[in-house]
Amino acid sequence: MFSDDSRFCLRQLDRRVKVWRRRGECYADCCTDRITSFGGGSVMVWGGISLTGKTRLVIIGDNLNAERYREEILQPVAIPYLHKIPRYKVHISNVLSRVYHKRY
Repeated sequence: MFSDDSRFCLRQLDRRVKVWRRRGECYADCCTDRITSFGGGSVMVWGGISLTGKTRLVIIGDNLNAERYREEILQPVAIPYLHKIPRYKVHISNVLSRVYHKRY
């Protein structure tokens, strides 16, 4: 199983004002989009795939620490999915392997 996570920013992070205008519309209110302080937030997603299928996509709000990773991804999603894969097709990361072998 291969798994990965990605963070998607909901707004740009450069704190600049973007201007979309035609010639002669210099900085008109209708042509600017002011950004939200602190980047406007983000969302993180996690998913896994294997030769035989895929896990459900997990949407993660806030920050992801080791405890949340174990409780929201490993235990309810990744490990049950690993049980469905024939043993000869399983290749997992060191972190996932340690958790998997301690519990099962």
